[in-house]
Amino acid sequence: RGGVDRRGRWAGVKGEWRRGWRGSGGGPEAGVGVRRAGRGRCNLVSADMSSPTHSFQPIAGALAFLVPGLGHWYLGETRRAVAICVGVFGLFFGGLMVGGIDAVDSGQFFANKAREVAARFTGGKPERVRAEGGDPIWFAGQMFVGPTAFVVDQIHHTSFKVLDPATGMWRSANPTEGRDPATGRPVPGQAPPSRRSIGRPNEIGTLMATIAGMMNLICIIDAVHNTRRRRRDVAGGGA
Repeated sequence: RGGVDRRGRWAGVKGEWRRGWRGSGGGPEAGVGVRRAGRGRCNLVSADMSSPTHSFQPIAGALAFLVPGLGHWYLGETRRAVAICVGVFGLFFGGLMVGGIDAVDSGQFFANKAREVAARFTGGKPERVRAEGGDPIWFAGQMFVGPTAFVVDQIHHTSFKVLDPATGMWRSANPTEGRDPATGRPVPGQAPPSRRSIGRPNEIGTLMATIAGMMNLICIIDAVHNTRRRRRDVAGGGA
């Protein structure tokens, strides 16, 4: 008789399993968890089903661009937001520590483009800033760190470069040139405001800052096209 009782209980489990399978549409993820409770007793327990739900979140994308991780914080993913913020900023400022502030240098390319666009709307004449060198291609990746990258680039241009009186272009100061804070012109015989990194340190620093921007770009896309997983019960049974 004990064998009959066990077969009856297993038959009930099998029936519930089939109903859960059909109710969820079938598939490898549509199982029902079974656990043993006590001696020879089997109970159905609720199985967590996860189905992705996609949503378009432009506000989260904008926040993710302003501050890395802020978009995911807005979506309620606090742990991921902290990880993104620490990872992106850590890599970006780590690049500045390795390669110096010269690792972020747009050559005023994007600033000049912004001035041209503004002049079209206002009807004025754009004032282009001429600068030697710069790495606008690398800055195209660094800019996705957000306003922080533009602020660092502007500080580099306005506080560390000098205005060459011969060419009228902004450039990095030579090793024997200082900088006049009022005019930005070079002052011979003084220490430069910053020493340009050369060789591998400059390349590594520039690369680290660019990778930080690319990482945040991925996070921005993830925040905009957000995928949340909702949990639901398939079947349940009491002891």
